[in-house]
Amino acid sequence: MWGFSVQMKLVSPLRNQSLAALAGAKPEVDHDHLLRYLVNGYKVLYKTPSTFFRDVDEFPAASVAALSDATPPRPRPYWSLAYRPRPMSREEALDGVRERLREAVRPRLRADVPLAFCLSGGVDSATLAAIAAKRFGQSIHCFSIIDRDPRYDESDEIRVMVDHLGCDHHVTRTSTEGFFDRMTDLVAYHDAPVATISYYVHAFLSEAIAAAGYKVAVSGTGADELFTGYYDHYSMWLAGMARERRNDPAFDLDRLIAEWRSGYGSAVRNPLLQHPLAFLDDPNQRDHILLDQGLFEGLLAVPFHEDWTERDYAPELLRNRMLNELFHESVPVLLHEDDRNSMKVSVENRSPYLDRGLAEFLNTVPSEHLIHDGFAKWLLREAAAGLVPDAVRLDKRKRGFNASIDSLVDRSDAGTRERLLAPGPIFDLVDRDAFTGFLDGDMTANSYSKFLFSFISARTFLEHHQAWLPGG
Repeated sequence: MWGFSVQMKLVSPLRNQSLAALAGAKPEVDHDHLLRYLVNGYKVLYKTPSTFFRDVDEFPAASVAALSDATPPRPRPYWSLAYRPRPMSREEALDGVRERLREAVRPRLRADVPLAFCLSGGVDSATLAAIAAKRFGQSIHCFSIIDRDPRYDESDEIRVMVDHLGCDHHVTRTSTEGFFDRMTDLVAYHDAPVATISYYVHAFLSEAIAAAGYKVAVSGTGADELFTGYYDHYSMWLAGMARERRNDPAFDLDRLIAEWRSGYGSAVRNPLLQHPLAFLDDPNQRDHILLDQGLFEGLLAVPFHEDWTERDYAPELLRNRMLNELFHESVPVLLHEDDRNSMKVSVENRSPYLDRGLAEFLNTVPSEHLIHDGFAKWLLREAAAGLVPDAVRLDKRKRGFNASIDSLVDRSDAGTRERLLAPGPIFDLVDRDAFTGFLDGDMTANSYSKFLFSFISARTFLEHHQAWLPGG
């Protein structure tokens, strides 16, 4: 089992056919969960046990239950992760990360077949590939996907890493060709909407890995959630430092803000995160996550609204945010989509960052050590020193594994518009006239791009469910 306890691979809803066979009826779509996804995005999908099927719940991660009769199971946890910082210097934290990162990668390299590495232009995937090649002498093959939108094009950084490793490399490029057929195929296999644009794109990568004859893929899932990879992490860290050290005469908040402005802050596009002390002024605001929530609610044919919620896991703002991402918002979604896309083409996906020992150690590291000298993910970047070229290791931009919706969907094509606006069950939930106006607008904003993809994914799911017949 590789000791992947922290991976928290949730038991996905059984395929429709299995549910129907067990229950004696075709499962009904949970429209509330679908509306939740449309308006608030993928980060709310695992905040409750709900699934896209009514009365079908997720079994919680790291839990067990005894089944003895027809009564619903009562899961109980057998493992949990908590933030328990202990005194340590920055160098002690770094030494601990280096050791545990190496030991996290080692068992994930065990295979009697060649390994494929998913390689973006960021430090996460680059570090894993470098440890495998430079520390363990593995002969590796890297796979990347390139989007033509300059906001997401990481080809320069990828080329630097490939040249550094001297490895075989396969590139796939995003395209609008066959988009709807691919979505139909993916949604039918997922038995759910494809959660994000990133995982529509990830399917290309999985297919390329399988086509090249590889059966095992290594990816960087979990690094952002464990090492501070998101823009709001940096802002929350600034707020935490400002509160904790406000009485320290040696503390220089102006210097920390200047470092933020010259690094992560210079690339922030979300307007609510462009103020470095946004969370010092209001630690509870999460409008940056629910950007344009009101606009999307206005596109619906039925009323729907949900406030943002988080569970209490840690007294620190930043650590509580990171643990909510790990348990509910990001990692469960990523692992679900990783596994579905990979197993669709019979590829095993491995995620070394979600190693239990590494995750537990990082949750003993005082938060002050996570960001340093203007660098988020400072511990990971320093652990990669000597392994990853500085052009990649010290790149402060955060782009993520993503693509523009206009790289995938040709909105100017008459056939595309006809397909998007054709009558269907989606328009029981979404107002067709309002959506038509939205479709004609600018999709540069990430939130708009995400909503259009979610609409297409939800529409495809409803049509798949409507067409599917029990026993078929």
